[in-house]
Amino acid sequence: MPTLPRSTDGNWAWRVGWSLVTSALVVVMATWEVAHQAWEEGPLDHRASADLIDYYQHRLAGVRRSLQERKVPGKIGYCFFLPWEKSLLPDYFASQYALAPWVLDWHYTGYDWVVMNVRMRSHSSVPPRFTVAEDFGDGVFLLKRNAR
Repeated sequence: MPTLPRSTDGNWAWRVGWSLVTSALVVVMATWEVAHQAWEEGPLDHRASADLIDYYQHRLAGVRRSLQERKVPGKIGYCFFLPWEKSLLPDYFASQYALAPWVLDWHYTGYDWVVMNVRMRSHSSVPPRFTVAEDFGDGVFLLKRNAR
């Protein structure tokens, strides 16, 4: 009958037990961190989410019309509030929702058409190699890539 291999120093049971205790400790600490984060952030405010989507549907309505009139296909670039902040991710997703079925890519440099949605309300913040095709006011622009 085969036997299980044992460590040469005879402490294999202690090592297995220690590994289990360490793994359990990691699970407890991770669970604590998730619970703590959820407690600090509080419950989701669904009304605020709906308000944000309504705001962006109104803010980007002109862009939607312009993209339809110009028959711009599929995927377009999206240049938004700079500098990048993690807290602006909901703004990106609300913009994506407002402009569906167009897919917004924040790696905008490879696209001919770019929606620019910025806090600064000036043409001076337009990225290089792009010109303003249409200004919708309040920091919303439709950009067209310059001829190469």
